[in-house]
Amino acid sequence: MSHLEFEFDGQTYEPALDQKRLSRMLDRVRDVLAADSEEQRFWWSLDELVVRCGGTPAAISARIRDLRKERNGSYNILLRRRKDQPGIWEYRMQGGAGSGVPEVVICPHCKMPISGEAETTKACTRGDMGCGETPCVCRRGW
Repeated sequence: MSHLEFEFDGQTYEPALDQKRLSRMLDRVRDVLAADSEEQRFWWSLDELVVRCGGTPAAISARIRDLRKERNGSYNILLRRRKDQPGIWEYRMQGGAGSGVPEVVICPHCKMPISGEAETTKACTRGDMGCGETPCVCRRGW
């Protein structure tokens, strides 16, 4: 599903101002939640998703709710309390939209999720999460 197919609503939503921005964030949140394999499922707190996707915890929470909506793919996003910090909630995607997870590519160096094919011309410089390899397929942090 491309980001142009996502639908948003709400009292303050203005398509001309918000559609592209919200769609890009929804793509990023979906890609991070879908990036892990069946063998290794990751649980993400809102703060961890903010680091990976940008935005605010409230915006990430809203995008998670958007992913659960039928019109945006009916993703099954699980929720649980973090074992060592019961005040922190964690999220994880089970399956994908409908019956399949959108294809997500993982950088073999820094393990960051990317969608589609990536250019491999620059080194990853994403701080402590970057791999520093040249070339790095994640294209993040340049």
